[in-house]
Amino acid sequence: MSAVIPASADPITDKQRQAQQIADEIERLGDAAADLGEQYNGAVVELQQVEADVKDAEAKLAELEAKLGTVRTAAGAFALKAYVYADQTSGVAAMLNGTSVSDGSAQREGYNQVALGNTSDVTDDMKALIEDADRQRNVLDTKRAQQANLAEVTKKRQQAAESAQTKQEQTLVKVKGELNTLVVKEQQRRAAEAARQAEVAKQQAQAALLASQQRAAAASARPSAAATTPQTRTTTAADDDEDSGGGNGAATKTDPSPQFDVPATSPGAATAVRAALSQLGVPYRFAAASPGVAFDCSGLTLWAWAQAGVSLPHFAASQYGMLPHVPLDQLQPGDLIFFYSDIHHVGIYIGNGMMVHAPRTGDVVKVSPLQGRNLVGAARP
Repeated sequence: MSAVIPASADPITDKQRQAQQIADEIERLGDAAADLGEQYNGAVVELQQVEADVKDAEAKLAELEAKLGTVRTAAGAFALKAYVYADQTSGVAAMLNGTSVSDGSAQREGYNQVALGNTSDVTDDMKALIEDADRQRNVLDTKRAQQANLAEVTKKRQQAAESAQTKQEQTLVKVKGELNTLVVKEQQRRAAEAARQAEVAKQQAQAALLASQQRAAAASARPSAAATTPQTRTTTAADDDEDSGGGNGAATKTDPSPQFDVPATSPGAATAVRAALSQLGVPYRFAAASPGVAFDCSGLTLWAWAQAGVSLPHFAASQYGMLPHVPLDQLQPGDLIFFYSDIHHVGIYIGNGMMVHAPRTGDVVKVSPLQGRNLVGAARP
């Protein structure tokens, strides 16, 4: 009796499956690189803020020291005058002879010794200014330490993002021969499908934008009294079934008051959406916001809304933090939509459940559906 020989696996199918796995891994590495790139953007934004704080602290300290110089000059003039007529200057002299503005021992000794005439006014002013200058110097020292630390953090995050990007690029280089060809074909297939979906979504978005503009124009043409009149809608049997579990025929129903204070879509929303859609196919690169050259996710939203006159930081979490939030069931074209609990990705909603975004390292600006993603919130510039 002969042994049963198992059917051999189809080598072509195996390689195709392996090619798909490699393509998935490349996309995963691209996502990781994009995440690290957005962390780098956050460090840059924080460093810029601290650098601005340092300049502000330096300016305040310079102002205090200039005022202190004026008071010291006045005290010196008084000391000279007092020396000629009588020695009432021990406290003033102590402060004037300090080795620096913050030389506390001589200054504090002088405060206790000065008690006569106008010297009290002069030394009180000087004491207050010296104390203010010392506090401001401490603030400046703290800010400079933060600046140095953040500069190092920013450098490390940039290196991490670049390293992740290099790792992704090397993944395909290591694949050889026929498998390499299959991986490339799989990537091309995915890109072609994404392009097809993008074209369909672009047409749908343009139609949605037109409809939104028409609704806005119709709303602005209504009498002002309409703003105080309860809005009603006609519900169908399907609506009644959904809302109350039964019923048939048409009914007039007053909508409940909204639970969120959501501003109307700004006039620049259409401009921002069109700007973003004009960059379809532009490569992803972390920390980039260059039209026709490269974008990362927050760079695309920054640039698109800049075309509408709105300034945004180059960091998804900061964009989410500074803008009024929008309920996800009230999204309108132009709204920014944010992903993942740490908010390291952002796109622009274009209507019909679609968004335009710069997804990841190795990808391009494209249109994608919202479904199946870690959507955590939305905001309206």
